[in-house]
Amino acid sequence: MQNSALAFGADFITKISALVVLTVAGRSLPLRQFASVGAALAYASILLVALDGGAQLLIMRDGARTPEDRGRVFRELAHARLPICAAMLLGAAAIGLAAGNLAVMLGTTVYVIAGAALTSLTGILRASQDLMPESVVRLGAAMASVAAAALTCTTLSHRAGALMVALAIASIVPLGPLALVARRRARFVRGDAAWPALRRAFPLGLTALAAVLYFRSGTIAVSILSTPAQTSRFTIASSLAVGSLLPLANAVQTALTPRLASMRDLDERARLTRLALRWTIFAGAPIAAIAAVLGEPAIRILFGARFAPAGGPFAILCAEEFLIAVCGILGTALIVAGAVRPVVHQTFLSLALYLPALAILVPPLGAYGAALAELPCGSVALVFLLCVIRTTQREVLFGTSAPRRPRRLFDGEVEDPRGAVPTGKSRSEASL
Repeated sequence: MQNSALAFGADFITKISALVVLTVAGRSLPLRQFASVGAALAYASILLVALDGGAQLLIMRDGARTPEDRGRVFRELAHARLPICAAMLLGAAAIGLAAGNLAVMLGTTVYVIAGAALTSLTGILRASQDLMPESVVRLGAAMASVAAAALTCTTLSHRAGALMVALAIASIVPLGPLALVARRRARFVRGDAAWPALRRAFPLGLTALAAVLYFRSGTIAVSILSTPAQTSRFTIASSLAVGSLLPLANAVQTALTPRLASMRDLDERARLTRLALRWTIFAGAPIAAIAAVLGEPAIRILFGARFAPAGGPFAILCAEEFLIAVCGILGTALIVAGAVRPVVHQTFLSLALYLPALAILVPPLGAYGAALAELPCGSVALVFLLCVIRTTQREVLFGTSAPRRPRRLFDGEVEDPRGAVPTGKSRSEASL
């Protein structure tokens, strides 16, 4: 419970600071420049998750037992991603020079690399089930981001490139303190070759990438298929929905992952999963309803009257974010249990439904179309996960009271119904 509260505080602070940055930008920048900022942040979210590649979750899962495990996995993944970071910087410089938006491209890329480093360092702290340092550091990072945005937008420049460079500089600030704390929670012993660790993280990263593509493709689609005004409205609606509704679910999932990974008793795992699911449902539904009602007045106060039409798409997104929160708990339990394949299928199923819906609804409806396209996807995702649990993964929610059957894991090995690791495989490999 304490770790959930700390995770909620850290995520809430991060989301609030992001909303404040958008508020400052929306009130200070011209409409076209603000739309560019919204699109840049959407691309940055996708690239950050792609660069993370499942590293944070792999560190949390495989490093939940000893400091040596945490340090080894972190070191292996860091070595594998350094060439990727260098290639991203060179590519951003080349594209920026060719397109005439060097500041936006380089600022966004540095912001992504710093964010990926931050998520890996927080993975060490979460694996050790010590979230207090992360909360303190994220508070400092949030203050730095808000200060950088306010100084840039109100004093230095009214362009998107200047704001992205300022946010990139602010994102580097928390890395030093967090690295010092992480060194006390992990022992960075020499591990195996770097690329095998990246391959182990790949299924987890693929799931996270599909999820963030699902979250951000609406903003990108509106920026391509509609007007800057519609892009600005959907940027505000989606950012406000994520910031007000997902922190609670993210907090529960953050504390749930290492806790479940450290447990071997199926009944205890199932009991804890049911408890997390109840918290998410009974707390999330009222929050979503209240947010939907208060959304338009809040947007009018925070961003100004020109963005008040974002209240309609925001109300629609509130229902979708509640469904996503419930799916997140079920997906976390399945991943920890080693059933990664159904979660990958679910995320790509949602994305496959969402993209055609965006192509159909965004041109005539703009921000409303992007919001409406999300709602059936969340319902289908929840039904899919419940069907998977009911048919092949009943122990996730019911423990040993549900008869277990051998199931095919992500890498093609068949699990022993008694929970044993397949012959010739490490436990971390078998869990994939």
